[in-house]
Amino acid sequence: MTQQTRTLQLPEVIFPRVVRLVTDPIYPRDQRPDDAVEVVWPAPLNWVVSANHPFIKNATILNMYVEDMGVSIYYLIKKENGVEGRRHLLPYKLVRLIDEEMTPEVFITEMTIAEENKLDDDDDPDEKPPPPANGQPTVVS
Repeated sequence: MTQQTRTLQLPEVIFPRVVRLVTDPIYPRDQRPDDAVEVVWPAPLNWVVSANHPFIKNATILNMYVEDMGVSIYYLIKKENGVEGRRHLLPYKLVRLIDEEMTPEVFITEMTIAEENKLDDDDDPDEKPPPPANGQPTVVS
């Protein structure tokens, strides 16, 4: 019996691109899936594009995207009859680090945007909120 090979056409890379993600453990120690790779708990999990999935056997991470609800991780699991595509959506509360790569042009654009946002936040660096009144927080409009 001859097994057919199928090629997947991945979308073009858009920069900045997430290449590494570090998260807190996803499952409590006693609720790890049966087919999960043994991992040191509660060590952080490392998710790296083109590397093995941190706890699913025979799985490779294809891509990761920062989205409104968290970070989406797309991966393929090799099975006897082919491959299966899956996605995790990890909420930001689990994320410790997002590592992105980008071209020099995108890098300059991203730094410029970050600097503009910082300047918007620092309109008057000498302005400090008034101290609390009678131990109650002061609302500044």
